[in-house]
Amino acid sequence: MPRQPFPTRGVKPQQHIDIYSGQPDSLTILRLAEAHQAPATTTGTSTHQISTKTSIVHFWTAINGTGEVGHMPGWWVPAAYAAGVTDERGTGGWQRFGEKTVYDNRWVRLGLVDVGAPNGERWDYHVVHLDRIAVALIVDDQDWVLMLWRYRFVTKQWGFELLGGLVDAGEDAAATAAREAEEESGWRPLGEPEHLVSFEPLPGQVTAPVDVFLWRGAKRIGEPTDTEEVGRVEWVPLSRVPELVQRQELLGAGTLVALLYYLASRGGVAG
Repeated sequence: MPRQPFPTRGVKPQQHIDIYSGQPDSLTILRLAEAHQAPATTTGTSTHQISTKTSIVHFWTAINGTGEVGHMPGWWVPAAYAAGVTDERGTGGWQRFGEKTVYDNRWVRLGLVDVGAPNGERWDYHVVHLDRIAVALIVDDQDWVLMLWRYRFVTKQWGFELLGGLVDAGEDAAATAAREAEEESGWRPLGEPEHLVSFEPLPGQVTAPVDVFLWRGAKRIGEPTDTEEVGRVEWVPLSRVPELVQRQELLGAGTLVALLYYLASRGGVAG
């Protein structure tokens, strides 16, 4: 039977290696270590499994033509990373030794983190901390969504945004979303909110937790009272979302993630 390459999840076909004779690069090894239950066909009828529960030393071994286990020279993974990838609840070999604040005000905090990487290197890393944001996704029975057409001077863009804002200390995130929607639009969400999704939009350098809540209707109670969030309140057909994405007229991850997740969860755009 011909020898088979090691079919690891996340490794492109041209990066597969022959476990009998190949000498993988370090990137391939890291992907091997992260593979989940990746089967490796060896000889005859014998098949071996590698999983994240397996001791990392098994990633250095191979089955040769006689069925004997032998170490493959040249394979190397940083010890800290190897320990981390065997448990996805761990840190993957990353270590934080402390953080000092460089700048802080009501809206943003800039920290300098003393961090250790899986390869053993250590340096100071800038991290931006933002408060939690709550977003209201309000959809009526005709599949129109309530949004605000506005200008963002930071990115110099016009576009639609869902309603929402910063969660005050001690305030429930769903209550924040409802309050901000009413203040920014003059429409009060009706019924109980449904938690739709939570996410971090820029996890590489920013902490900015976002919670999205869904309401299926709203009642007009008057004019907007938030004089800072100036824009045109508008009900927009959900069928326009793909077009608005292409035109880059949906502003921010809070709007994009919420709308695209909602559409995906119900099977896409009708019509």
